[in-house]
Amino acid sequence: MQKMILMVDDDPDDVQFFCSALYETNKPYYCISVPNGEEALLFLNSSFINPDFIFMDLNMPRINGKECLIEIKKNVQFIDIPIIIYSTSSQKHEIEQLYRLGANYYFKKPESPKLLIDKISEILEGNLRKAIS
Repeated sequence: MQKMILMVDDDPDDVQFFCSALYETNKPYYCISVPNGEEALLFLNSSFINPDFIFMDLNMPRINGKECLIEIKKNVQFIDIPIIIYSTSSQKHEIEQLYRLGANYYFKKPESPKLLIDKISEILEGNLRKAIS
């Protein structure tokens, strides 16, 4: 049975890069993408099936990643969905704050497809050790 990943990112190139890398992992997941936090919340609140993971960028229009994370974590229906922040930022204080707000994992968007494939595989296999780097 396939599992679902909700990808929240306003950059179509990054979404395509991510979805291609996900496909290359050969894991039984499919990806649904939305362009911002507002659309993510609408999707979550209107879907009958929760995603198995949420991968979310920080810098987006309307509702950004941090605001969306806060809203998702307020709802007990979504509390167990792992949220992975996937962004270009690498500011230590920001990453620490995201963990305090309930993010399960944070990683900087890699430029290499191989690095992204490896990181996605690691996360989907349950390796969510929090690291700040």
